[in-house]
Amino acid sequence: MPSARIELNDNGNRRTLAIEKDRFTIGRRDDNDLHLGNADVSRYHAEIVLTDDQYSIRDLGSRFGTYVNGEKISEKPLRHGDRIRIGPSAAAEFTFLVGEPVAGERTTSPISAPIVGDLRQVTALLEGLRALGSGRVLDEVLGIVLDSAIDLAGAERGFVMLAGVDGKLELKLSRARGGQTLVGDGVVTSRRIPEQVFASGQPEVVTDLLDVDLEGKHQNTIAAGIRAALCVPLRLTRGGGTAVFSSDADRETIGVLYLDSRARSGFLSPVTRMAIEALSDEAAVAIENARLYKEEAAKARLEQDLQRAAEMQLSLLPPRMHARGPVEVAGNTLPCRAVGGDFFDYFDSTD
Repeated sequence: MPSARIELNDNGNRRTLAIEKDRFTIGRRDDNDLHLGNADVSRYHAEIVLTDDQYSIRDLGSRFGTYVNGEKISEKPLRHGDRIRIGPSAAAEFTFLVGEPVAGERTTSPISAPIVGDLRQVTALLEGLRALGSGRVLDEVLGIVLDSAIDLAGAERGFVMLAGVDGKLELKLSRARGGQTLVGDGVVTSRRIPEQVFASGQPEVVTDLLDVDLEGKHQNTIAAGIRAALCVPLRLTRGGGTAVFSSDADRETIGVLYLDSRARSGFLSPVTRMAIEALSDEAAVAIENARLYKEEAAKARLEQDLQRAAEMQLSLLPPRMHARGPVEVAGNTLPCRAVGGDFFDYFDSTD
């Protein structure tokens, strides 16, 4: 049978996985040939099958769809160089290759057990965040996201920056390892990296800020003792939360998740980077749900205040009907919204 493989690009670190069977499964369960820990990946999501020397990819009834070169498919023959995306996240994207490997290309067997274990833990974390998103206030969700990301990446600090009403990034929360909240103007972090990631919608990893190619670009961050940084976009797929879109252009970046450290080793793992990207997609949903929850709670409080004001206004008005001898008078006021500025009363003359 023809030699086939898939190439995964984990933030610049290329990893190639050989397809050594006629039916190669892809999904979130750890018994798949390619195990992906993203919450948007179904347990058994898709499969690559070989029939009469032709490889094809088949969606297995997944919730969020399978894409080839940006097109949603149910089944499609594969050609050398096709880009495959499992679900809406770019973290679960890879290239199909067929033919003999080129010089210098390293091909591995399916993902090893330790990596599977790491991704299983990440999956549990993401599913927990999804459950928290609709009912927890924004500050709590931001804290959960940062603490989880810092622990997962082995970083020393983490920052969540969200787009403000003017479309510019605003720092919402900064934490250190151990759940310590960082406060004050003395907290120094890179602005160049988050702004670039927010503008491009693509993650960025800087393994060594002292690299000669970066000279003069991160002086304040280096002066604070920071050596490495990882920044990923917080992206939402619009359309009710379950709709699937065919391109990243349909995804909105609402902010960034930024991590840094005085050491470099934690950011070098491709699995860690893939997990942080998957976490960021789930975190974006949790943050947006919490933000909407907070806005809804504020709206409910305002409506309660307006209702009390309306009750006070009605208490100042006389009864609707008023009778004096043979004369009966009726009056009423109907405000345009909850309250109005009009009042009335009845006055009886002495004669």
